Amino acid sequence: MARWQRHAGARRRTQKLRAGLTEGSIVYGEIVETERVLTETSQNKNRAPTRLSLRLAERGRLCFFPVETTRDVRAGEVVQARLLKKGEVFYAQALKSLGHFDGNVSFLSALSLQQLSVRIEFPSDVLSEAASLEGYVYAGEREDMRTLDFVTIDGEQARDFDDAVHAEEHEQGGWLVRVAIADVAHYVRCGSRLDEEARLRGNSRYLADRVVPMLPPRLSEDLCSLRAGEDRPCVMAEMAVDACGRLLHTRLARVAMRVRTRLTYGGVQEILDKHGCYEETQEETRGNTRGNTRGNTRGNTQGEAQEETRGETEQAVLRLYGAWRALARGRRERGALDIVREEHGVRLERDDKGALQGALRCVGVSASMASTAHRLIEDTMILANVAVAEHGSKAGADFVVRAHEPPSLEKWQGLERDLAVLGLSSLLEVDGGRAKAGEAEGLRSRLRSVLAGVARREGHVSFSASEAILRAQSQARYVRGGEGSGKGGGEHFALALGCYCHFTSPIRRYADLCVHRALLELLGLEASVPSLPSVSSVSSSLCEGLVENERSAILLERLVFQRTVCACLDAREEGRREVFDGLVIKVMGFGFFVRLTRWGIEGVVMRGAFVRYRYRRAREEVEVEGVRLAFGSRVRVRVKESDAVSGRLELELESSLSSSSASSLPAEAC
Repeated sequence: MARWQRHAGARRRTQKLRAGLTEGSIVYGEIVETERVLTETSQNKNRAPTRLSLRLAERGRLCFFPVETTRDVRAGEVVQARLLKKGEVFYAQALKSLGHFDGNVSFLSALSLQQLSVRIEFPSDVLSEAASLEGYVYAGEREDMRTLDFVTIDGEQARDFDDAVHAEEHEQGGWLVRVAIADVAHYVRCGSRLDEEARLRGNSRYLADRVVPMLPPRLSEDLCSLRAGEDRPCVMAEMAVDACGRLLHTRLARVAMRVRTRLTYGGVQEILDKHGCYEETQEETRGNTRGNTRGNTRGNTQGEAQEETRGETEQAVLRLYGAWRALARGRRERGALDIVREEHGVRLERDDKGALQGALRCVGVSASMASTAHRLIEDTMILANVAVAEHGSKAGADFVVRAHEPPSLEKWQGLERDLAVLGLSSLLEVDGGRAKAGEAEGLRSRLRSVLAGVARREGHVSFSASEAILRAQSQARYVRGGEGSGKGGGEHFALALGCYCHFTSPIRRYADLCVHRALLELLGLEASVPSLPSVSSVSSSLCEGLVENERSAILLERLVFQRTVCACLDAREEGRREVFDGLVIKVMGFGFFVRLTRWGIEGVVMRGAFVRYRYRRAREEVEVEGVRLAFGSRVRVRVKESDAVSGRLELELESSLSSSSASSLPAEAC
């Protein structure tokens, strides 16, 4: 008995270190009726457990801590607990029961929101301030742009529309592109309660079953949302670009605007497909963008459109497409990285037959590539961001810019190692030279060489190469601008831009609202209120807070997606019989991680499942049962355990597929 207790204490100390927890940590876990990790390592493996344990998943491992419970907490419930220490043994004290998980996706979202301490409900005084705001009525105080056929292009489920676009051919050649952005600064004054709450939230968070907005719905879905047919105050960037996508000049103004039509990405893609629109390749000759688009617009639209409004909408889309082709050519000429990846999203359905009527269930995962419609909007928004950043930088404005630095030497060496494993080292060679850290243009040219070299290869090779390049990238961050294009002035490595900022989404990003305020003050268009400051000062603490909120939003989205898909896999009728294709993305001493290519989530294969497991840290590879596995190895796996509450997916290896990074070894090699 004493020996078992000593081992249990040592085991829990090890678990605590592995999980990265400290005494006093607030954890979320599931109350289970077994201490199987401890029981299996004790002398008496048939010992019946006499108390409950908190099951906690951290960093791919399951940890078990005994827990002090109350009458309100029972086995099978998810709890919020505090980690405490008694002597050398760690244990948990249950603070609050969150109930049982019954497959409802909303439960997983709520759990993740609480776990990451996301602000969900708005304080009453913030809601009162939002309710007191009056709708906009045009009174001639702004430039009138309501007669132009602006359109919004968003997803099917979008409810906050903060950008509208318009394009027309320029009289002197090229294109005139207008991007109208909701004038959130018109309603949210710096220093107000609305502003303070928006700064604390930093971002809107978009989950499978809900949206946690940065601004109250009165603003995000009503007053500031650019809904079709309604007058809205906007900040407009009007940009002239030539046929090669180069920005010629920019005009910024506060305007009144009315969206003509609300469009979706799917609807826009249908229009583009109908008229044979496609992305121009590098082999096409320069200067034919304008002619081709004019032909599509004047020839096809007039003959096929049966309704006047439909025809006008199609022509508006085709003009945007013509301008975008010029922008796409400019993106290629300046050498921006074009990393295309599949986007995964969950498919939800209401459960009308279960015990809980109306509960949301995950029934699968959808995968899609960015369409021409998506890229059209993306490049148009980048153009507006660049135009505003350059304007503010030249004027020496104090505003928030977006910086993305080149890969560090350590990350570049990791990329070289990953590409060597994939057999793609030769693609890093450009003009017989090798990249050196700090030479941004040289690094980009080599990365473009890799992307071009794998574009027509097998899907798993292209995916692995793109994944390796993404892993090598530095984390983009917000910094204080106004320093020109020097150090800290907002250079963006991936986009190959000397100055960049976020301007186009002030409804859902506080950084954009800060840029709006600085811009309006610079233009002398900000109407001051005696009791409130006109703009917020840009400080290092503000930028650090913006970065922290952004990372929290990304982590939340990944966590909810992982948990939701785990719940779906656990509920599938095929159960443990189904075999999945996957790619090894990371190897460790305790096991290796596999990404299920169809489902877009990651699971772990533990080393305990193998008789022979040799981990070579220097080479970042493992040898298991006579097979070498490393980054990019193709494998087939089964689900061993799927835990939706923790988001932990444990897999077991079915087989290894032949690839450049997985090869059979002689038995004696292990």
